[in-house]
Parts: sequence; C-alpha cells; structure tokens
Amino acid sequence: MYKRKITTLLILILFQTSIAFGQKENTKSFWNNSKIELSGTYEPFGEGLGFIVKGKKENFSTKHFEGFLGLAFQFSHQSETDKYLNGVKGYNNDFGIYAIYDLVYYPFKTKKIFIAIEPFVGVTNLKSKGTLEIPNYDIHEKYSNSYTYYNSGTTQKIGYNFGQVSSDVFVMISSKGLLDNGRKRFGDSDSKIFLGINISYTLKPKK
Repeated sequence: MYKRKITTLLILILFQTSIAFGQKENTKSFWNNSKIELSGTYEPFGEGLGFIVKGKKENFSTKHFEGFLGLAFQFSHQSETDKYLNGVKGYNNDFGIYAIYDLVYYPFKTKKIFIAIEPFVGVTNLKSKGTLEIPNYDIHEKYSNSYTYYNSGTTQKIGYNFGQVSSDVFVMISSKGLLDNGRKRFGDSDSKIFLGINISYTLKPKK
C-alpha cells in the first residue's frame, strides 16, 4: 500500500509537469530555470562520507513557493575495518538513483532565505566487501555482498540564495527499514540518515 501511494504521487507529479512544459512558448529554452546541485554528505551513525548530484527543472513558481522535479544520484562510502568486530577489514558502498520533487518556501518578501522539503523515491544498491581474520582460530575469509532495494524518504533543507547560486544545509532521511522492519545494523541498514551541505546553480533565461 505504501509503495502504491508513492508511485501514484510520482505519476501525478510527472503528469502535472508534462502539462506545464506543454504550455510554455516554443521560443523558451527547456533548460531555463533548471538547477544543477552538488552535495557533500556525512552519515553520523555509519561514519560514511559521500556525495549527491541532482538535476531539477522548475514546474511552477509563485511569490512564496517554487516546485522542481528532477533526478538524483547518490554515492556513500563507509569503512567497516574493526568497527563491529576485531579482524574485519572492509567497506560498504551505497549507490542510489531517485526521482525527486523539491518544494521550496520563501517566508519573506525577497526570495533569499528558504526552507524546503524534497521527497524522493527510487532504488539503492548496497555493496559490501572485505575480509575477516581471526588468527587464533585460523580463520581467514573474504566476503562480498550486493543488495538492491526500493528506497524512499524526504530531505529537509534551509538555505540562502545568492542570485543564481544558492547554498543550504540538509538532513536526508530514508523511511525504508523504518516502515517495513528492514535491517537496522548501522553499517548496512536500509534506513539511513545523511547530513549535508549543498551548492546549487540555476540556469536563468537570457534577457
């Protein structure tokens, strides 16, 4: 039921966006008011570092609100060396691709300070690789695992616009694992929390 609701919401957003695009004049560039974003992330529980790249297209704008539809690619790396058990040398890599919808709110008259919420839905692939060594028991084993799962959640942001460039700090929370009793181990849990700093550049139409 939860997956159906997310999928239905995504379809409605895509339908709304296609209508908005169709109403634009042909003389306008498709890339006007698009955003390119690069974020650095830190996972406090898994001690992971990574980045997120996003591309977004504006589909509506009012005095206090803006909406952007786009895609996000995420990568995160966590070392597991001696983290949970002595003799472990390994790491986890997370790869994710998500559809996103960024709803931005400007509380003041000028569009400078903003807060935003950005739901995401897509897939994540977790890869674990390393070795386990326990000399006292003559154990030396290599391990390698790959696990792909449906993922969704929200990103909450607060930031500031400097014209075409903006910056924000955010918390990205995955609901996967929280709502369906997924794995809770910090190093390779389904539910993840990322803290980050984001830089965004907006492509504006030529005057």
